[in-house]
Amino acid sequence: TNSTEIALPQSPQLDLFSQPKAQKPASLIIVPTSLVHNWANEIKKFTPQLKLYKHIGHTRRKGGELTRAFHNFDIVITTYGTIRNDYLLFKPTTFKYLILDESQSIKNSESKTYQSVIELRAENRIAITGTPIENSLSDLWSQMHFLNRGLLGSQPFFKKEFIIPIEKLNDEQKQVRLQNLIRPFILRRTKEEVASDLPALTEQISYCEMSEEQNSIYEREKSAIRNKLLDNLKTSGGLRSQIMVLQGLTRLRQLANHPAMLSGYEQLESGKFEEVMLNLENLMAENHKVLMFSSYVKHLSLFENEFSKR
Repeated sequence: TNSTEIALPQSPQLDLFSQPKAQKPASLIIVPTSLVHNWANEIKKFTPQLKLYKHIGHTRRKGGELTRAFHNFDIVITTYGTIRNDYLLFKPTTFKYLILDESQSIKNSESKTYQSVIELRAENRIAITGTPIENSLSDLWSQMHFLNRGLLGSQPFFKKEFIIPIEKLNDEQKQVRLQNLIRPFILRRTKEEVASDLPALTEQISYCEMSEEQNSIYEREKSAIRNKLLDNLKTSGGLRSQIMVLQGLTRLRQLANHPAMLSGYEQLESGKFEEVMLNLENLMAENHKVLMFSSYVKHLSLFENEFSKR
């Protein structure tokens, strides 16, 4: 997988974390909850000499006990969710390194996550992400503002100077200027550079037919949504209709995935579900590992429940 690291250059370091005792406190790493144990395992594997404290869960340290941990450990790992609640405990400390993994988590400068992280102090800052821009160039501004305040100006300035010209007017000169500004602070690593032995990515698209009853319900719902939209356009105009379009598309998408995602259709079958289950069983029978994605948590829970039965 391609990944990007955005980092503020500092004096050369042979090791991000090794430091004389007089230079403590620890380095702080903030990660999504799902990555805490992965980071801990990698630290234990590659730098077992470093003392690690995981600031997570209901039994995590508070007050003076936490402050002592900052000075008695080399690395402190916590999550974005925890830092939102405990940032006042972290705020007085200046950490050696402040590292954000999946740094797109602070992309929204109005969020409490961003406001909490931006308050933290550190001698060095590093942001690691495979998707520095998910929705808009404003995502990039938030992360660069964390790394190097003022480099891209204020948010209103950045919007006027870069976001509007690049995103709306496709101004290539502005795009080049922005790239030149941030290039000295970006270290990019592609799959070819770090794992050249991996095979090329292959994609296979499978089209799944809906079950007969599922298709019947889908067509009925589609007609009802269309009629409701036409009536609403006559009475309320376009704005309200736009919301109804999004709601209707979401409902139809859920029906196409699995009718059981909607109330009242829990007993219906899904053609897509059965097709995916068949492929999963074949792959697992051959001892392959499978990673599943879905926009809906309930959709994944349906697969989990089905596996528990089989």
